[in-house]
Amino acid sequence: MQKRNAGKSSRPSSLILSRPVYVLLPRTFWNFLQLPSQQPTAFPSPALQEQSLTLPDSQHQQTLTAIKAHAVGRPGGKAPMASSPDARRQPPAPNLPWVPASWTMRLVAAALWLGLVMVATGYKEDPCVYEALVDEDTGLCKGLEVLYPELGNVGCMVIPKCNNFRKKITRWTEPLVKFPGASEGAKYILVMVDPDAPSRLNPKARFWRHWLVADIKGSDIKKGRVQGQELTAYLPPNPPVDTGFHRYQFFLYHQEEKFIFLLPKENTSRGSWKMDSFVTRYQLKEPVASTQFKTQNVQEL
Repeated sequence: MQKRNAGKSSRPSSLILSRPVYVLLPRTFWNFLQLPSQQPTAFPSPALQEQSLTLPDSQHQQTLTAIKAHAVGRPGGKAPMASSPDARRQPPAPNLPWVPASWTMRLVAAALWLGLVMVATGYKEDPCVYEALVDEDTGLCKGLEVLYPELGNVGCMVIPKCNNFRKKITRWTEPLVKFPGASEGAKYILVMVDPDAPSRLNPKARFWRHWLVADIKGSDIKKGRVQGQELTAYLPPNPPVDTGFHRYQFFLYHQEEKFIFLLPKENTSRGSWKMDSFVTRYQLKEPVASTQFKTQNVQEL
């Protein structure tokens, strides 16, 4: 999932197929749609030809002249001969496009068949609206990718309320975190926090520590693998009811110190974590990459 500017995502979501369509239509269906190998023969028909042979010569000539004039504008039709007196008196037929009735029925049948295929394969409108964060929340969008099942990269986006995503994200295990610009020989520290605990209007429990991993190899984080010393186990985002949207922030630091650990006091609670003190204690510089996403309690939909 690519980064988006503020507003609705540009991904095509108005109409989609719920799953890939692989339809094997029977050969008889395609044969049914084939155009005739030869254009249908215009008038006169064999039966009419036989009937015309029994007519007197004068009536026979008039019948043929009328038939030929009626056939103008159709496949196989020819204009009446100018040398015939009756032909000169016969008004020319309009030169209109002509489609055989049988071919029209085939088009109708094809449309009905495709409609049945669309219903059988789950063709429906996508209810999801994917929104990017507003401008004031995009300052952390700096090269870090956070990928959850079904959603993909949620960096700098609002978790959509469709498909029960805001409930699912509270149950999923830790996401894949990827930094393509990582140095393979370096080590990194990954931090995930909620700065809006218990709410953005009253963040008295800032920062709520959701995940803390040290000693991550650059070769691993470059491929989306978070493997290292897990100082705080992953806790899925789950904002309390009636607290509005929460931001979940990810910071990736270049690790300089050899040993990284939390103080006993820090291990007693996840909330009200002094993140700045942790950064200062281990002389961590500015994050090399970061991102965030927003979600809210599923009951507030």
